[in-house]
Amino acid sequence: AMSILKVDTINEKTSGNGVAMPGHVIQVKNKNFTGTVSSTTFDTHVDFGLNVSITPKQTNSNWLIIGVLHSHHYTSQNDWPPHFTAFIGSNPAQPVGDTISSLPLRPNVHVASWQPTTDAAPINSHLQVLDTTTNLTAGTAYTFSIKAYTGRGSGTWFINRGNSNYNDDISGSNPISAMTVMEIAQ
Repeated sequence: AMSILKVDTINEKTSGNGVAMPGHVIQVKNKNFTGTVSSTTFDTHVDFGLNVSITPKQTNSNWLIIGVLHSHHYTSQNDWPPHFTAFIGSNPAQPVGDTISSLPLRPNVHVASWQPTTDAAPINSHLQVLDTTTNLTAGTAYTFSIKAYTGRGSGTWFINRGNSNYNDDISGSNPISAMTVMEIAQ
């Protein structure tokens, strides 16, 4: 026989302790990155401003990181392609969902690049990582970020660049990259 529990309100027993329901989303933080970035820096992970600060409500939660990224990469070499990787913290930032702490890191999503330098529409990349290994302390603020690894060689890379970098209502405007971080109860 199935039981039905009907309630109007659930209150936590201890103030500030929260209500634990394993597998459920505890909190969601989002950031839209509307700026544009261009650079000729290569062979490094670049923090271009897509960061989300979050304070865990519970210790040992899982973390779901989702990103939608718009980029151009014009490079002279394609041996180490551009890619995006999610990180947590700083000094040094650690990759999310990866146990390798030295380069080369396993990327969360690869991005194609073009040769030679020509105008083209941005590539839309989707990143999704479920981190079940990073144990964060409740009540302490942490920063998640998505960084661009820019490949090797020379050239230019862009984030949120529309076709020919126009930003008006006629040519379709520049795209928006976004990041969402979800804390999931254990």
